[in-house]
Amino acid sequence: MGNEDEKEEDKEEPEKIIEARKAVLKKFLKRRKELFYVVALFLIVLVAVFVRSSNISGLRDITTGTYTLGPDLDPFLFLRWAKYIVNNGLLMSHDSMRYVPLGYDTAFETKVLPYSIAYFYKLLHIFSKSVNVEFAAIVFPVVWFAIATIFFFF
Repeated sequence: MGNEDEKEEDKEEPEKIIEARKAVLKKFLKRRKELFYVVALFLIVLVAVFVRSSNISGLRDITTGTYTLGPDLDPFLFLRWAKYIVNNGLLMSHDSMRYVPLGYDTAFETKVLPYSIAYFYKLLHIFSKSVNVEFAAIVFPVVWFAIATIFFFF
């Protein structure tokens, strides 16, 4: 009989240790809620940026070695406008390459995205002179996705 009591005590001992550790962890998390939220937010943003940027290496054009955009047409329009803004400071008032031969009055189009890409390029260009507008246009959604993730968290 004595052997069985010792075996039960041996089984209870690890359970007591685990329960004590759980209690300490719960107490720590209750006291350090803000730290837990910051770590959780950091991990969420890290995973989100990793997932969102996982295809960037596949966006290199194999013929030119430069970055290219996805298969949609709109990104190429906004990229062309962003390049124009970088080179000239402002967006043209009349886009002759759109709706040829009449052209298009850009006053009726949204200008936030091309200006944002252009200014993001200028910001990146401060840190690295090798950055081009195409790279800025590819990384721009990743950065804003991370910022949006932070806003959605709260």
